[in-house]
Amino acid sequence: MKILEFLSAEKLKANLVRIAYRFPVSLLIISLVTILFFVLLRADLTSLQEDNLLRYIFSGIITFFFSLWMYLSTETFEKTKINKHIFQAIPVGFWLMFLLTFKTDFQNFENLIYFILTLVWIVWYLFIAPFIEKIIKQENTQTIYYSFFYNMSVVFLISFILGGVLFALWAIWISAVFALFDITGINNEKLYWDWAILSLSLITPVFALTQTPQKETFHKDGFVENAFFSFLVKYIAIPFIYIYFVILYAYSVKVLMNFQEWPKWEVSWMVIWFSIFGYLIYMFSNAFEEENRFIRFFRKCFPFVVIPQLFMLFYAIALRIWQYGHFFVFCNFKI
Repeated sequence: MKILEFLSAEKLKANLVRIAYRFPVSLLIISLVTILFFVLLRADLTSLQEDNLLRYIFSGIITFFFSLWMYLSTETFEKTKINKHIFQAIPVGFWLMFLLTFKTDFQNFENLIYFILTLVWIVWYLFIAPFIEKIIKQENTQTIYYSFFYNMSVVFLISFILGGVLFALWAIWISAVFALFDITGINNEKLYWDWAILSLSLITPVFALTQTPQKETFHKDGFVENAFFSFLVKYIAIPFIYIYFVILYAYSVKVLMNFQEWPKWEVSWMVIWFSIFGYLIYMFSNAFEEENRFIRFFRKCFPFVVIPQLFMLFYAIALRIWQYGHFFVFCNFKI
């Protein structure tokens, strides 16, 4: 995967033509979301107009992933080109439903959770999109599924890195120009936001679309190890999980030795993220199990060592419910 080749003019043109043919609706959504971001940044809007614009942006982000999922799913159904695009009516309908039910008041925690959960389940569907038919037929797809899962994971990782690097480099250049040439009369803060919009909401997702696995590779065991991704899994993520595991269990021992002290509320989130991140690494590390004994030991033990931490999670949550439940009862009684 050569990022610099993607940024060359000739390669960029060829890639744009290819994804415009393969993912036209997804590409259109990216363009519309980018335009809406610029309107939000540059236009003089009322508070109500800003809220409505944010609703369109957030619902557009959700719909982009849904649209991509639908394309990847229908490519395996041997439908004609026209039928493949007709199926895009489903994410469009979902966009309308989400737009009507979503509120951008993130001061209300429920709205933020609603957005995050919707985004997460749609993104996760991307990882099984080409296998929906085989899953329904209960066919064994473990080997070819892992190849697709690994390749899609690499696409997400490299795209995030590309977006972050592009934004950081241009931000440094903008800062250098303003610092060295004493430029006045220009709002440099908005310039940073302009580039953030271009790099993160346009260039990064377009790059991700160009790297999305081709239809011909969906049902082939085409696992090709990515050196950078492998390095992250073997030498960054696995050691992190080991150390994090030791910290959590050391705290669990402390709680058991001082049972009269309630566990900190933060432990609930720590266990949740430990479990999520741990299972992600558990899946990513499958290909490296035979060559690394630390990974082999991790994969053998992790599903079991998570279980005791779940008891700590439920214990912390139950205590907080009991604590605040009694508090509200007391308040109601006093009133």
